[in-house]
Amino acid sequence: RPDKMIEFLQEILQNARSFDDKLKGLFVLVQKLTSLGKLKESMNKVFFILDELGESFPESEVTEAVIHDTMMLTKSSLDGVSEEDLIAAPRLNNKRMHWAVKLMAYIVPYVFMLKSSYLSLLACRIVNISTKYGMVSESAFGYLVYGYCHITILHDIEEGYRWGKNALLLLESFDA
Repeated sequence: RPDKMIEFLQEILQNARSFDDKLKGLFVLVQKLTSLGKLKESMNKVFFILDELGESFPESEVTEAVIHDTMMLTKSSLDGVSEEDLIAAPRLNNKRMHWAVKLMAYIVPYVFMLKSSYLSLLACRIVNISTKYGMVSESAFGYLVYGYCHITILHDIEEGYRWGKNALLLLESFDA
């Protein structure tokens, strides 16, 4: 019974000693809400968790200018990064940032359907966290979506293809 599971998760979350102790339970709750078709509630829960992890997103709709600026800032931070650099990058050891990347990667498909203006913000945030803190397998999905945004937002097919290809190479480096 779905309600019983959510009640059980709520009890676990209430008895956790710290926010970090709640992260796995919160992720399971998000997955359960999603499986019940409560996509908006699931997405809102993820944005709440991300905010608690220090990764805030705008509450109101984002403008094209914000999207473009975010893409351009990320693009400039990746200037000169090769596929070899990406694969050789250190692995992410910061558990809070790992959860942030995992949660963002999880909601990307739902954001695409329900709040598409946030797609590039999520992709850029995953890329920026991965560049700063290290790579995890979910980083590859962030780079893939970043490449997609290059094509759809910046209309740069060649660069989008390059990042999509790099995402596959990164994923392969994790033996996924």
